[in-house]
Amino acid sequence: MTSTPYIAMPNSPSDEELQQTLRNYLENWAKENLPEFSELSEDTSAETLEEITKSLEQLADTEFEAITQDATGEFIDAIEATFQDWAKTAREELDPDGAGNQLIYKAMLNFFEADDWPLVEDEDEPILYMNFQGENGQWHCLAKAREAEDQCVFYSLYPEAVPEDKRSTLAEFLTRANYGMILGNFELDFDDGEIRYKTSIDVEGDRLTPTLVQNLVYTNVMTMDQYLPGILAILEQNLTAKDALELVEKQLETHE
Repeated sequence: MTSTPYIAMPNSPSDEELQQTLRNYLENWAKENLPEFSELSEDTSAETLEEITKSLEQLADTEFEAITQDATGEFIDAIEATFQDWAKTAREELDPDGAGNQLIYKAMLNFFEADDWPLVEDEDEPILYMNFQGENGQWHCLAKAREAEDQCVFYSLYPEAVPEDKRSTLAEFLTRANYGMILGNFELDFDDGEIRYKTSIDVEGDRLTPTLVQNLVYTNVMTMDQYLPGILAILEQNLTAKDALELVEKQLETHE
């Protein structure tokens, strides 16, 4: 941090005036200390905010003589919310698609590489493709980063399309399975017969850690593996949706 811009405080400032003063300060600070707004990534935001807060606290005794002690406290309390909003706006203006940082995509990629998952990266989109072998079968998976939305989604994909005459029974089975499901849900595309299990997370205001990715991924594949025998029972043995679910529940009880 090279310098601290001067803050011109209005007399008896309102909340709106405090917020505008903060924004002016942040813009001046960035011009002095950051060559480009894009350097203000999520990883550096916490450190940057700490430096700004320290400088404002040091200025409070000398620069904020025009406001009361209570108003000064309110001003300091408003720093974090204003900073986060300003920093996000600055990044979005420079990189509206979120392609510059790709923090979520990088977090996903780092996890799968560290966990020794063979994978393929999509050439055009922030998507990773991989396979998973469970106790009851093997299937395809994909992880997708939604940078602009601060979201990550992971899918387990049943390897074959469900025949049209089985889709109603599978839809009932998956609906019964979804009821009471805490993390994630099954989906069935009635048009093409695709079955998939989805888990997702929104990390707005935070960051995607390896532990969060691990929970997202392994909750998904373990659930898919648990319910795979029910799907197969409907497709291969013509079981009803209710009987297929009972089959799954009995197997789960056996493993407990």
